[in-house]
Amino acid sequence: MSMKYEHARLGGEMKRVVSVVVIALASFATLSYAGVADDVEKAVKPYLPKKLDFMTTLLSVKAKGDELWYTYGVDVSTHSEAKKKIFAEGMKSLMVEELCKGQMSGLFPAGLRYLRAVYFAKDGTMLFGYAISKDDCKPQ
Repeated sequence: MSMKYEHARLGGEMKRVVSVVVIALASFATLSYAGVADDVEKAVKPYLPKKLDFMTTLLSVKAKGDELWYTYGVDVSTHSEAKKKIFAEGMKSLMVEELCKGQMSGLFPAGLRYLRAVYFAKDGTMLFGYAISKDDCKPQ
């Protein structure tokens, strides 16, 4: 699979994730500082599990204090380490963009401390995970 195709596919997947979150959050006029993670969990939960593309499903969103934990299932039995690294870096980069400059950019100012994501293969094996904080929004 070419890098150009992989980047386009990842971009499409991230847009679907963001659209689920944005649709779910549309019912909230303001997010409370203390409960932003709880608000997101409550808003997104009715839409789950949500098939995002031909191989990725958003399985759960859980609030843990001021953190959100996203769990994804990926319809693959295994990935090479190189493909896992490319996929992980691509997904984190796209989510950083959405959290810092996109439609989800209000979550950190509203009190979210971390967004964490974990991806599992169809056999239950963890493929990779990442964490994003507001520090990831600062220019490097």
